[in-house]
Amino acid sequence: MKTAFFLFDLAENMEREQQAHLYELSYYLYCQIVDAQVDYPANWDKNLALAAERLLQSGGRGYGLDSLLSRSIHHFSRYLQREPTDPQSKAIRSVIAQLRKERDKLRDRQKG
Repeated sequence: MKTAFFLFDLAENMEREQQAHLYELSYYLYCQIVDAQVDYPANWDKNLALAAERLLQSGGRGYGLDSLLSRSIHHFSRYLQREPTDPQSKAIRSVIAQLRKERDKLRDRQKG
């Protein structure tokens, strides 16, 4: 988990292409770690949601946009269920609402 967090943190200060690649690596590692666990700390949900969201903002790098949106929504929501008193809960709820709108728009475009 430390490697995934390190890569995410490192990406925050890199140039666009390097940043996208590091977000992709971080997202991949978070998925591997979280998906392999049954019980894990709540902040892992938040970290995975952030990694998915950042990768999405970087263009997805080969991951499906719907998949990234859905994973980010799911893990932000799960985080808030587990940590309802987080000081950033209002902002996280706002992000979830925006991600849902983006996912709905994407799905509407795919239908039409």
